[in-house]
Amino acid sequence: MDRRDFIKKAVITTAATLYKAGGLSSPYAHFRIRLNETSRIEAIEHCNLHGTWIGEPVDIRVV
Repeated sequence: MDRRDFIKKAVITTAATLYKAGGLSSPYAHFRIRLNETSRIEAIEHCNLHGTWIGEPVDIRVV
């Protein structure tokens, strides 16, 4: 491995939803997840026309 190569981010998929192709679907999704420790999460979606979109990270504090 060259010194210029490194892992920038590891992604763990926690929840996902699929929308039916060719029809009208609600553009919303609701997820309920359990976190054991304070975490940073971000939404990632893939559009067949516009590619991958990544939302701003959100810090979730577990108390």
